[in-house]
Amino acid sequence: MAKVLVSGTTIVTFTDAAGTIRSMGAYIDSMSNIGRALQDVDVTNFADTAERFIAGIEVSPVITVNGPFEQTGTIGPDPVFVLLVGSSTTMVFNPVGTAAGARRYTIVGTATKFDVIANVKERVNYVFEFRKDGTVTVGTV
Repeated sequence: MAKVLVSGTTIVTFTDAAGTIRSMGAYIDSMSNIGRALQDVDVTNFADTAERFIAGIEVSPVITVNGPFEQTGTIGPDPVFVLLVGSSTTMVFNPVGTAAGARRYTIVGTATKFDVIANVKERVNYVFEFRKDGTVTVGTV
């Protein structure tokens, strides 16, 4: 089984409030809830001896992105993410880069939070959250 490390080939872009695609990979330490999950629909009836479920519709989790705070120009997380709150954005995640055949996840969602976290003797960080709207498009480059 091949193992994939987040590396210099990993690409993460977001569409900013002006519609410009911004490469944000250099400002991201971690992301969560990028994949796909379905709701469980309970179909248990009186004749069953155990619970039964079928797959339902795809859930829309909150996708969390965090990393080091940066306010430089128009390219850091502060100028890009803070203006997205309350707006729709598209995130494209290429875990192993953009070579032919590489996996690509495209997620459209609504930005719901941008927060700055500062603790004594620690790096200043940010947290950006958006809720997926629709399904995750999984494909290749």
